[in-house]
Amino acid sequence: VFMSSWCIILSLLVLGCFAQLKLVIQVARSGAHTPSKYLISDSLYSEKPGRLTASGIRQHYLIGKEFRKRYIEDVQFLSQNYNSSELILKSSTVQRTYYSLIAQLMGLYPDYTGQQLYSESLQNVSVPPINVQNKEDIWTRLKLESLLLGLPGGDASSQYPWDDLLFFGYDEGICPELGTLRDKILNSKQIVKLEEFLHESFYPSVAKAYNAVADESEQIKAKDLSLKHIAQLYHSYLANSIHLKTNPNYSKDDFRQIGNLTKYYTYNVFFGDETVRKVAVTALFSQIQMMVERKLADPEVNKYKYVVFSGHHSMLEALISVLFTEDEISRMESSLPVFASLFTFEIIEEDGVNWVKISYNDEEVLIDNCNKQRCNVQQFIAFLQENIIENIDNYCDIPAHRDPHDEA
Repeated sequence: VFMSSWCIILSLLVLGCFAQLKLVIQVARSGAHTPSKYLISDSLYSEKPGRLTASGIRQHYLIGKEFRKRYIEDVQFLSQNYNSSELILKSSTVQRTYYSLIAQLMGLYPDYTGQQLYSESLQNVSVPPINVQNKEDIWTRLKLESLLLGLPGGDASSQYPWDDLLFFGYDEGICPELGTLRDKILNSKQIVKLEEFLHESFYPSVAKAYNAVADESEQIKAKDLSLKHIAQLYHSYLANSIHLKTNPNYSKDDFRQIGNLTKYYTYNVFFGDETVRKVAVTALFSQIQMMVERKLADPEVNKYKYVVFSGHHSMLEALISVLFTEDEISRMESSLPVFASLFTFEIIEEDGVNWVKISYNDEEVLIDNCNKQRCNVQQFIAFLQENIIENIDNYCDIPAHRDPHDEA
């Protein structure tokens, strides 16, 4: 009875009886932020366009708190206190992704669990070259903590061409050839006819609703709209909605159509070409493959256990485009990742076999390559390799970069 109960408890932790969690890799979208395009009014937000807000900070802080419970309190997978050797943290250089990662780490390692001074004697030397008032009071509050409510450390930067490909592999500015591939789709008869139809029957009502609430400087013209702009309007609307800000009063049918067109543009145009999809995930999949193989080959040397890539919605859409079938995407309500969405890859050893559990916002993902069952590590690596473009530097004309295997 005792063993049965214990197995039930473990199953609730997604590990199952006699299973051991080896590695967790997450790819997350930033938390809620202000719109980047179609601002409606300059006075709508105090923050600049595209900046993380308090709501977005809260989202990722709660994510960190939840994973502290899962990976530290419920299962002693990560250390109770911050251990730099266990974490690999990566973010694009954009403010909203970097600060989302900071917020998540603040939840994972709250006050008095972060990076600490080696000894009390360092209190006297760990001071700046200026006078600090109430220094003793601050020391009393900090104890041995380096700081409270702050990022405990780690590599959370992106400053090399390879990192650009990692976080923006879908961007034509990073890989110009993607523009050529997308232009072929945009210039196809199907898309041209669709745009003509939308200019006559749909874009005018969209522009009218938007202009009714927008400042004069933000007014738009129906003739200038396209599927790309509709997707931008959609993301702007969602950003305003989560912050309870002014939005266009689209009819219910019109907003449903905006959402459908955004999904169509995202997966049939932006990620409509197979090569585009592979370029978008190549750097990410290369790093995931390297991290998994190194960890399993020598866990004593490779002590990292928890890896976070903090990126943008298109990074997650690229993952969706390769992990799900076209039919699955068409039926998915969450195919357009909401703020703070995340993919989680858990490497779990059970009965001598290493399995990979893939989850999207806590829902398990079963891919075709593994016959809609959970992949073992060998199958997972094969799937990654199928979607990695060799000599990506030459294909995208990227300057020489560090070997991605050195990133860990």
